[in-house]
Amino acid sequence: AEKGDSVANWILDRVVADVEASLGALDLADDAPLCLLGGLAPLYAPRLSDRYQALLKPPLDDALGGAVQMAVRLFAGHAEATR
Repeated sequence: AEKGDSVANWILDRVVADVEASLGALDLADDAPLCLLGGLAPLYAPRLSDRYQALLKPPLDDALGGAVQMAVRLFAGHAEATR
């Protein structure tokens, strides 16, 4: 893609459109941090729309660590609500 391969660029554009559709379904707050992980993240990040590029932050952990942190926050809030 970086060398101007039109098929590779088309594929990346389609994938980024799918990523953005998924992010749109999450209804992220305007100040929500967004981290891309994995080997393709450096190819996706510059192709994201301005809205999502503004949210990009470097990851603080790997995907599993992030999932655990999200679960802790979710269930901690749920536990407080059921008391």
